[in-house]
Parts: sequence; structure tokens; C-alpha cells
Amino acid sequence: MLKPNQFQKKQRGQSFLELAIVLSVLLFMLAGVVEFGYLLNQYITLVEGTRETARFLSPFIFVNDDGSLNSNVYLNGVGHMIGGSVETEQGLIVIPAERASIAPIRLDAALGDDVVISVFSIREDSVITRFPDNDGYSHLGNQSSKFTNAEISAKLVSGAPSAGAVLVEVYYHYHQILGLMEGWTGPILVHTYSIMPLSGAEPTATPLLPSP
Repeated sequence: MLKPNQFQKKQRGQSFLELAIVLSVLLFMLAGVVEFGYLLNQYITLVEGTRETARFLSPFIFVNDDGSLNSNVYLNGVGHMIGGSVETEQGLIVIPAERASIAPIRLDAALGDDVVISVFSIREDSVITRFPDNDGYSHLGNQSSKFTNAEISAKLVSGAPSAGAVLVEVYYHYHQILGLMEGWTGPILVHTYSIMPLSGAEPTATPLLPSP
């Protein structure tokens, strides 16, 4: 039979053990909430970045009067998203990386990050011609579009007039800020996209020339 002081010591030891277990679980949950908050913040930045870039590209002319293609649309999209040279009404300007649409996020080519831009010319009968090809324009050559022409066609309204559209996608590997799980999971791949009308890519009477 335990003496009173021995019983009290045993109770205190058990309480400390329970506190350590509960505190460990609470700290792990708190770290998860913090990590998810950072991930969500960067996800929102990427969503807004693709939306802003797609909106920026909307006024561009993709199909010239002679049926040739203005491939600078892809380069303008990349420059606007991650920084670089872009065409504006004021002429050619350079957007620094810190003012790009996804700033302060920087893409890492070594991890497989990428920007993919696709331009669509859509006929009234929902037949889609995609440029530069079915995989889209990959800036770093790491990724291709997640959307097939059939998936894009399924999103169209039946009987809608001919139209053009631009799809901007970004792939980004998120580095965990606290790094508690990165040893098991590695960087987390995040994919966001935006699609907007691009009147300058509407089908024309002049056959479109193959993209370069």
C-alpha cells in the first residue's frame, strides 16, 4: 500500500505525462493550422496572379488580319506573371519580378514549377483549335496544361457564337514554412488557373497559319 506522499508523487507524475501528451498534440495541431494558413495565402496569390494575367492578355490580338499568329501573347503572359518584357499601350516595358502578378512568389524550375498558357479559337459549332498545341505553351518546359480540348468544350454554352479564349495556368511547389512534414511529403504541388475571353483569337475567314 502506497504512503500518502508516494501517492501524491505518482499523481503528479501521471499529470505531467498527460499534460505532455496533450500539449504535444495541441502544438502539432497549431503548427498545422499555421502551415495551412501560409499555404492558403500563397494559393490565393497564385489564383489572383493567373486571373490578373489572363485579364491583361484579354485585349491582345492573337490572330492577325492575314491569318498569322501573334506568338508574343505567350511571352507577354509570362512576363506579366513572373516578370519580364511586356507590350503595353505605352510600348515595351519591363516588369520587375517584385511587381509581377504572382509576387512575392518565385518559381523554381528545378522543382518543376512552370507557367502554361493556351489560346483557343472556338467556332460556333464548338470546334476548338488550340495554340500552340494540345499541351499549351510551357515557359520552362516542365509542365503541360491540365485541361484537354474536350474539357474546355464541355464548359462552353451550346449555340454560343464564335469566340476566343486564353487559359493561364501556374504550377508551383510550396515549401513548408515550418517544415514539420516536408521530410515525408516534400514540397506540395499547387496548380491554379484562370480562363478569360480573348476576342483577338476569334476564328477568321482567313485560315490560321500553323503556330511557330
